[in-house]
Amino acid sequence: MGFKLEKRNWGQSEIHGPRHKFREKLMLEMLYRYVEPGKIKKILEAGCGSATFSASFLEKNAGAIGTGFDSNPKPSAQIEDLMSSGRFTLKKESFRYFSNLYEKFDLVILGEVLEHIEDDKGALVKVGSLMEDDSILLISVPHQMSQWSIEDVWAGHKRRYEIGQLRKLLTDSGFDVVEASSWGYPVTYLYDKMIFQRLLKENSSRVQGGGVISQLASKLLFALMHFDKYYPANSKGLGIIAICKKSRS
Repeated sequence: MGFKLEKRNWGQSEIHGPRHKFREKLMLEMLYRYVEPGKIKKILEAGCGSATFSASFLEKNAGAIGTGFDSNPKPSAQIEDLMSSGRFTLKKESFRYFSNLYEKFDLVILGEVLEHIEDDKGALVKVGSLMEDDSILLISVPHQMSQWSIEDVWAGHKRRYEIGQLRKLLTDSGFDVVEASSWGYPVTYLYDKMIFQRLLKENSSRVQGGGVISQLASKLLFALMHFDKYYPANSKGLGIIAICKKSRS
């Protein structure tokens, strides 16, 4: 028997859960390996959803302010507090909003965004125009077209990336790649293949609504995913995280 896949429009909803939380933690850890947090004063998060990454960063960096945009933003309680204090601005805009931005940022975050954009190089070039020399771009994308699944179709992805392909794209777009590595194996990989994708096949509307697993199970899986950090980056990782600096003009 077949199943009906209710496709998710980008920005329609954000998928929270242990994988999302673990990815953002890995992104912050990579950022702090190369950058002193106090040096970053102004951040931009594109396609931010509930802006949980910005909230985590700003709460630990009292001198920083941020801007985020998403076609259907759903601010977390943390972000609402930061908005009330004037430290974060959240706009309801699509990725085309980049065309209306001219200010400069010390850090730009593209978390699971680039794979949704037809002209990914054009988007990166525009991102670069919003950055000073040596400003930081932190990015995550899904890994390998060989891992293409119903999840990609449902999420509206245009592509998945190879590490070498992403490095070249970033370099050709005006960035110096500091580090690019795969993440999400073996625990996160098994969660995705054995739980998330199975639930997606059974009831994609339930996944889109956020009711994937219980809070207790989510906390347990998040803890177990930390075992992935002891495995070297390899071809089975679900995603890629990269940190780059804008090339000097």
